Amino acid sequence: MERIPVLFSLAKRGISVPSVVCPICEEEHLMISCDFAQMVWSVITSWCKVPSIYAFSVKDLLELHKYTFFPKRKAKAFYVVCLTTIWCIWRARNVLVFEGKSVSLNNVMGEIKTLSFLWVKNRGKHLDLTWDNGSEFKFTL
Repeated sequence: MERIPVLFSLAKRGISVPSVVCPICEEEHLMISCDFAQMVWSVITSWCKVPSIYAFSVKDLLELHKYTFFPKRKAKAFYVVCLTTIWCIWRARNVLVFEGKSVSLNNVMGEIKTLSFLWVKNRGKHLDLTWDNGSEFKFTL
């Protein structure tokens, strides 16, 4: 939405930045079109059993839950997964840039599943949710 001053947005505004190349896939683009991010979203769709995602903006990602055929509570859980995924991709990029640590699809997916489970379990009404069900995106409704 161009509200956060990321490198790409700063460069578009004429501010001198060292590079607008993605540190993960080493191409020039917005975070949404990163090859790594697309791999993550592909695994997410498989895990959550939703059709492939074709998003052109972060706003599209934030509205994905509206277009599923999930019951209301499961759609809310999917929304949490989408938020967590955006956060974890952003965080992985920052860990690479600021800490010099490599980025792994398995590590990012593990973090997404763990945080999603904890957020849904502790902030939602899924009090009976167990790790076995949450890690498989199976919710009793």
